[in-house]
This record gives sequence, structure tokens and C-alpha cells, in this order.
Amino acid sequence: MSHDGGLFVVRRMHGGPRHDSFRDLGNQGSAVQEWVQFFADLPSSVTALVGILIGSVITMVTGSLRDRTARALQQQRLDHESTQRVQERRSALRRDLYLKAIEGSAELRQAVLSLLDPETDHRVVTGAETAAAGALSAVYLVATPQTARAVASYFLELQRVKAVLLMQRTEAVEAKAMQVHSTAQQQIALARRGELFRQQTDLIARGVGEHEDEWRVLSSKIAAESGHLDFYGREATEWLNRYRIALKPLLLSLIERVDPLEAAGLAALLCIRNELGIETDVSDFEATYAKLSEENRRFAMNILQQVEAVTEPPPEVKA
Repeated sequence: MSHDGGLFVVRRMHGGPRHDSFRDLGNQGSAVQEWVQFFADLPSSVTALVGILIGSVITMVTGSLRDRTARALQQQRLDHESTQRVQERRSALRRDLYLKAIEGSAELRQAVLSLLDPETDHRVVTGAETAAAGALSAVYLVATPQTARAVASYFLELQRVKAVLLMQRTEAVEAKAMQVHSTAQQQIALARRGELFRQQTDLIARGVGEHEDEWRVLSSKIAAESGHLDFYGREATEWLNRYRIALKPLLLSLIERVDPLEAAGLAALLCIRNELGIETDVSDFEATYAKLSEENRRFAMNILQQVEAVTEPPPEVKA
């Protein structure tokens, strides 16, 4: 075989596929040219119509994609707003429940401390305790375990102080009631004696000599009412002393329990503050409760100093 023939073989072996590829590209180019020629042969009106149709399809697809994207964004915005409204309602509900619990606890605290006054009806404390228990029970639905424990501890501390004061105020309440009764009887005896003196004055104007018997009766009644007046006056003073003496253990119990009470209240309030996200300095709360503790202690100590002026109990009062 000649050299040219060998070269031809090599070209066939190594250059055949490339030749086929070029031939395929030529075929594709011919097809494109045929399409171009087809559109070129069309009338201009048909070509314009085809362009309008193609543009309309592109515009429709683009608008559909744009609308779908806008609807998706709008749905995301609505979902976010809905979630935000739910969170706001929950926050408002939690805030309202905590505010009611704080108000109920404050009213119960005030009612418990009012037990130092023997004229306070214990049913006032019972009513305040019932109201506070209802408000605090609602807090447990939304509170964290830490806040629930702090609130329950403060309520329990209030109940302890209430129980101690109720138990130790019995004698003071009885003494105060007797002192009030004796004072009232003293006022009645004073009013009766004043009426008898008025009758004596009228009798003097009419002439005592003609009404000696009536004069003696009036004088006897005046002497009796004067005796009643002195008796009830001494009795009122004695019962007042007994009342002051009975107040001493009551005040000492309050002084002993005031710090644990205010500490429990501060702990509960700080937990509520953290849950509500209130941006205030903790030292402000601590200073407020320290001031409350000091005021309560000073109030109790002032009364105690007055009570300790009565060093010995008075003698028994005969009924």
C-alpha cells in the first residue's frame, strides 16, 4: 500500500468522528436557516402577530410568577402578624393576671396587718384571703415553676402571720371590748346624773321646802349614779391596761415575722418582674421592701414602748 494510502487510512481512523461532528453542525445550521427563512417568507402581519403572541405568553408567565411570589410574601406577613397578635394577647393575659394577683396580695397583707387593731373583724381578713387565693390560683396557669413557687411562698407566709395574729389577739380583743363597754356605761351614768341635776335645779326653782321628799329622792339617785360613774371609770381604765398588756405578745410576733414576710413578697415580685420583662433596677424593689419592713417594725416598736409602760397587770375585775 502506498504512503498516500496509509495517510488516508490514518486520516480515516483519527479524523472520521470530527468529520461527522462538523457534518451534524452543518445540518443544525441548515435547520436554523430554514426556520429563519420560513419566518422571513411570512407576511409582516403574521410575523408581528407571532411576536405579540410570544410576548403575551412571556408577560403572562412573568406576571403569574410575580403574583405567586407576592401571595407567598403576603401569606408570610399574615402568618407573622397572626403569631405576633397571639403573643401579644398572651402577654396581655399574663400581665392582667399578675396585676390582679399583686393587688389581691397587697389587700390581704393590709388586712392581715390590720389584725393589730382589735376592732378589726376577722371576717375582713377571711374575705381578703379568699379573693387573693382566687387571683393567685389563676397565676399558676401562666407562671413559670420558679414564679409559682415564689408566689405560693408569699401567700403561705401571709397565712402564717394571719394565724399567729388571730391566735394571740383573742385576749386583746376581749379586753378592748370590755373597755369599750365600761366607757359606754360611764357615759350613760354621766348622762343620767346630768338629768338628775337638772331636775334638782327645777326643784330649787319651785322651792325645796315644799318638796323635801322629792329632793331626798333626787339626791339619793345622784349619789348612786356618781357611784356608777366612778365604778365604770375605774373599770374602763383597768380594761384598757389589760388591753395594752395583751398587745405585747401580738406586737412581738409581728416584729418577729415582718422580715420573712417582706422577703417572701420581694422574691415573688422580682419573679413577676422578670416574667413581664419590666426594665427596672432590682435595687429599687429591694429598697422599697426594706423601707416597708422598717416602717412596720418601727410602728410595732412604738406601740410596744407604750405598752411596756404598764409593767404589772391590774387586779381582777369583778363582773
